[in-house]
Amino acid sequence: MRISRLVGDGHTRVPFWGAEHQHYPLLFQFMDGELRLLRTGPEHRRFLGRKLVTVGEMSNAEVVERLELVVLTVENEYSLPRHLPYHLNVAGILAGLGIVDDPASATFTLEDERGQREAVTLEAISCPDYREGVTVRYAEQIVPFRDKRVTESDYLWLSADEDRRVAYVYFARYPSFSGTESFAEDVREYLDKHRIRNLVVDLRDNTGGGFFVGLRFAHQIRSELIHISTQDCYAALQPAKGKLPAFTGRTETAALHSGKTAVPVIIHSKVSTL
Repeated sequence: MRISRLVGDGHTRVPFWGAEHQHYPLLFQFMDGELRLLRTGPEHRRFLGRKLVTVGEMSNAEVVERLELVVLTVENEYSLPRHLPYHLNVAGILAGLGIVDDPASATFTLEDERGQREAVTLEAISCPDYREGVTVRYAEQIVPFRDKRVTESDYLWLSADEDRRVAYVYFARYPSFSGTESFAEDVREYLDKHRIRNLVVDLRDNTGGGFFVGLRFAHQIRSELIHISTQDCYAALQPAKGKLPAFTGRTETAALHSGKTAVPVIIHSKVSTL
């Protein structure tokens, strides 16, 4: 992992997820520079939102410093803090870096908003147990406009306010090429049928890797390439070959042609609810 990290290309890697491994039942995320607990099991719900202080006897800062040397799928300055937390709960990685002595368990010290600290010792569990048990979130997912109108999966769906002619697409993962084509066709039919005038595509949880699939989606619902902007989408673009615009970190708008109607499209990493 250290060697592949030195290459500096997020697509050159030795993925730990391809082999059997174990997780500690929690997931952190950077918020204003601090690692906050955003997901865990029901029995540790009270720790949600607290910031990480130490892992074992090691400070949060030193833990991050060691992890930065091995984090995979890093393309740029934005993807490093995005992907680092997904390594912080992997037992074998923490043991390999000397952060914990025994990968079977680890002690995490967390601090609440009053400055009160509490340590919790967690046993490492298998990937299936992790997916089944780590179900409690600090902030539950919100579906804008309440109901999903078009659904490809839990990671790709559309909701809308038909009265206001506004639609929202949650695009967290790239499906198969055929799945994308089917979803895009359903979305276009919905936009035409309900005369949708504004479309928001939310890429905040999309970590890239299959960007050509996303381009297929865009191609089917509009005629010209949109300038895409988000801090959480890290597909490895090759502008010289594909003539794709670079990410800018700003909000961008473009026209989407739905039937005879030009529809403004907003792709922005800060959209939450409307």
